[in-house]
Amino acid sequence: MHANKILTWLLVISAVVFVLAGCGGAATAPTLAPGSTSAPVATNAPVATNAPAATNAPVATNAPAATTAATTAATTGGAVEITFATWDKDFAATTQPIVDKFNDTNSGKIHVTVNVLGAYSDYWTKMKVLFAGGNTPDVIWMGGDLMSGFAKQGVLMDLTPLIQQDKIDTSQFAEAIVNMYKYQGKQYGLPINVDTEALYYNKNMFDAAKLPYPDATWDWNKFREAAVTLSDQSKRIYGVAIRNDEQTVWGNLLWSNGGDVLSADQSKCVINDAKGQQTFQFIQDLIYKDKAGTPPGAVPGVEFSSNFRTYFASGHAAMKLDGVWRLKPDSDIKDFAWDIAPIPVAPGGKPAYYVFGLGNSIPTKAAHPKEAWEFVKYWASKDAETALAKSGFFIPALKGTSDDWLKGWQDKGKPNAKVFVDAINNGRLYPYPTYYNEMTDKLYAHLDNIYLNKGTVKDELDAACKEIDALIAANK
Repeated sequence: MHANKILTWLLVISAVVFVLAGCGGAATAPTLAPGSTSAPVATNAPVATNAPAATNAPVATNAPAATTAATTAATTGGAVEITFATWDKDFAATTQPIVDKFNDTNSGKIHVTVNVLGAYSDYWTKMKVLFAGGNTPDVIWMGGDLMSGFAKQGVLMDLTPLIQQDKIDTSQFAEAIVNMYKYQGKQYGLPINVDTEALYYNKNMFDAAKLPYPDATWDWNKFREAAVTLSDQSKRIYGVAIRNDEQTVWGNLLWSNGGDVLSADQSKCVINDAKGQQTFQFIQDLIYKDKAGTPPGAVPGVEFSSNFRTYFASGHAAMKLDGVWRLKPDSDIKDFAWDIAPIPVAPGGKPAYYVFGLGNSIPTKAAHPKEAWEFVKYWASKDAETALAKSGFFIPALKGTSDDWLKGWQDKGKPNAKVFVDAINNGRLYPYPTYYNEMTDKLYAHLDNIYLNKGTVKDELDAACKEIDALIAANK
């Protein structure tokens, strides 16, 4: 998931007010001497064999009020109070059982309070203010797309010495997500989960059209044929809800077609090569030539970029490309039956999935780094990752615990949820250089023109690469 780059003064001002109210003062990190909590137990499960990749996430609109000193004292009983920052109220609810178990185990010693900093984009706006002011939470959810930039700035603690001290075996986690939180050979976060994507489809619409359900044999041609057949312009129904998004849509399609954004050594932009042009021409044609993909404004009242999922949930789109984190929210859909299938591959191509994962990191200005590490370390345990699995929201990063996640969905009538777990083995890493934000701004400006049909695919990709190559040169 990449962060929203549009930061208004109003949002920054509100962020300052919020964070000063919600977080305690920072102090210089003391010498750490964490305890000897055992490392997670090795278990068996699929592991990403390729270097990793990156989760947009559902958003929340409200953040909880700051805990008062009186309430904190009554709750913690004199224990060291640490703050754990996250985004989205639903995600926070998912983490609460893990926090509660940690608090119970460490009663009288350490107490963790969850602090929801609002929606995903708001979270990063406020986090930048916190980093700048040195008034940070003790533990934060970190995104692999932004980690290297923050690590370069020196605002994240290097966890490598603590991992070695407490003998935590990082090979027990999905390799992709471990690598995602490394910068210049140092570990700046411990993995939480693994995200992959799939093709969601409306079974009722396929049944009505007498079409077979999608499966692993689907390529772009079968995908397009079904999308065209399922579209009905007179009813504002489209074959597929689609948007400009690297993780859920075009990243998977581009890699499947043998393309990429940057060269392997990240020295050159290559998204404008023949494979890239073919991929984005397929997407543009699906929307404007075939009229089977949702263009902006396709359905009145449904905003294109952020709420494209409403097309699918409201029955205005028969399919969508989306992430594993949508399984639980989409379970609320009652008007039709739906399922998931592998993402269609390019003709002659291979499956390739955008693998991403969140991590727990400790800011260098955390007021209580010793206690913060104890919490991060606990989350790396089988106990915590199993609890995460049973929440249904996330596939845990700890090998073996994905079985609990999958069983939960199989018990709910979604046996094809295995598609998300299997996708880990075909995971790929999206390039996350320290200038990722700037690169994304430049790239998306031109990709938006493709999605809006305001420019040719070749011209826009060439222009994007020209700007990105200049950015790469400036950062050497």
